[in-house]
Parts: sequence; C-alpha cells; structure tokens
Amino acid sequence: MDLGEHTLLITGGGKKLGRFFVERFLAEGAGHIVATCWHSCDTVPQDPRVTVIRQNLMEERAAENLVAELDRRGLQVDILINNAGVFDPTDLAHLTPGHWRKLMHINLKAPYLLSVLLGLRMKERGWGRIVNIADVWGLKPLKGRSVYSVSKAALVMATRSLAIELAPEVRVNALAPGPVWFPETMTEEEKRRAVDRVPLQRKGEPEELFQALRFLLDSPFMTGVVLPVDGGRHLR
Repeated sequence: MDLGEHTLLITGGGKKLGRFFVERFLAEGAGHIVATCWHSCDTVPQDPRVTVIRQNLMEERAAENLVAELDRRGLQVDILINNAGVFDPTDLAHLTPGHWRKLMHINLKAPYLLSVLLGLRMKERGWGRIVNIADVWGLKPLKGRSVYSVSKAALVMATRSLAIELAPEVRVNALAPGPVWFPETMTEEEKRRAVDRVPLQRKGEPEELFQALRFLLDSPFMTGVVLPVDGGRHLR
C-alpha cells in the first residue's frame, strides 16, 4: 500500500503507542496524518504532514464533534486507527458510574461511532481501512480491571460486526496487544510477574505491534480479524 496516497486518522497520537504509530507511519511515507489528543498534544510528533486535533473522547458527542472538525478542515480520512484508550483499575467495592462512563466512552463508544461515521463515508467512496487497538484483556478477563476487560471485549465484537456491515469496500480488523508499555504505577515485581505469564517470556516491542498493524492494513483478504500480538499471553 502506498501510504502517500492516503490520509490516516490516529486517535491518542500524543502518548505511548499512538505517538509511536505516528512516527512510524511518517517514516513509512505517509502523506497526511491526523492525530487526536487531549492532555498530550504537545508530544504529538511535529511534522508538516501531521495535523493535530484536540478532542476529549469523554465528551458525549466526541465522535460527532471530531468528524465535524474534520469536515471543517476539509479532511477526508481513508485509514482509521482507533488507538486511544484508558487502562483504569476498577475495584468492584468502589465502582462508580463515572468509572464505567470513562472506560466505555473512550474504549468503546468513541471508536465505534468513529468507525461508523467515517466507515460509511469510506464505503460510499469505495475504499477504506479501520484497525481497532483492542487488548489481550478483551479476550480474557483481568482481575481488578473488569470494566476495562468488558470495554475491550465489546470492541472486539464491534470490530467483527462492523467488518460485516462495511464490507466489501471497507476492511475492519483489530490488534489485541499483550504487555508492551507497563502502567507507571506497576512495581518491578509486578512487571516481572506479568512477563512470567507470557509464554515467550518477554514483553512486546512497539515495532512488533506496528508490523502487525501494517500486515492488517496490507492484507487484502482479511477482515473481522482480531490478531493477538501478545507472546501467547491469551493462551494462559
């Protein structure tokens, strides 16, 4: 695929994996990247080919507002990477509607509605690609983060459902990463235990996720696929 011919939208483009994706797509010759951000706009890679849009995905009409801003700027998205997400813990004894709302809005509602709103336009134009960044914890539950697991499991089903709805013009797939970036709050012992549960006995590297992402974008006969890139963690 010649990335120079397409406009990519990457949500969460100022932090961790999203920022890495922006950098790598630039290196691969992307013609234009739209990167969304909220608290991390100053860390989005600076390049003439990058347009930064500040959007809080917690807002009730975040997806609609973002699409309206794209229209205002005359931007037509061909490739959507739904990367933005939150990994908040949820102690059941202290679970509040706010916890549920935050995780569901950012991890599920925003990517789903963006996929629908932009995907229908892609379908009308006759070409489009969507990749959702799910998680191994959407394939199996993670103790202490049940709402997170529920949100990512729903994103997995959204990926499969939209793959049917938007076919054949638009392909919709997902990545399910394992441990790559550990939360800042994790101790070294917790990190060690997390790696011990990975059959390949190491954490993943951002480049390995990017290569899997390119594989999904470039493979013409794949849609509705949820690809674990987790060193086998989903097996245990």
